[in-house]
Amino acid sequence: LSLSRDSDTTAGPERRVLSTLLAELDGLKEKGEDNYVLTIAATNAPWDLDPASLSRFQTRIYIPLPDAEARRQIIDIHLRGRGYAVDFPEETLVSRTEAFGGRDIERLCNEAINLMIDECNPEIPLRVDQGPEAIRSYRLKICPIDRNHFEEAFKRVKVDRKRIEEMEKRFRAFSESY
Repeated sequence: LSLSRDSDTTAGPERRVLSTLLAELDGLKEKGEDNYVLTIAATNAPWDLDPASLSRFQTRIYIPLPDAEARRQIIDIHLRGRGYAVDFPEETLVSRTEAFGGRDIERLCNEAINLMIDECNPEIPLRVDQGPEAIRSYRLKICPIDRNHFEEAFKRVKVDRKRIEEMEKRFRAFSESY
């Protein structure tokens, strides 16, 4: 959704949302000197925003893709933090997710988990055919997430490194243009 009054594609409802947002942001200034309101906004496409809305924010902060330590922590949150055992070198996961954002890492981990669940529980589809009680009584089996699960997950969760590099350049340029 691109909210810009300059765009020919901005429909009536979108235009009203933008006008309301701008009025609310302006209204925050009028709350009085005793009140301080910090407004923070985030977007993956700041260049698509209306210049009037951008002018309401004094500072632009570029947040880059996670570094190796941040990726390690994100992986840990989505796997070990949820109780899954991992039989795959952590350093390999960290290095292979270099151009991944947090959402991409989450998708990769969830895909590996789903592949493990499918492999360890091949009888689930048969239970579905037996009705709701057969599903309720089933105890899900969990095994360590291994190399095969991650290799297949990497095939399914693709990150276009060239596009990421181009976006990073564009973000940096945008954040410095204010």
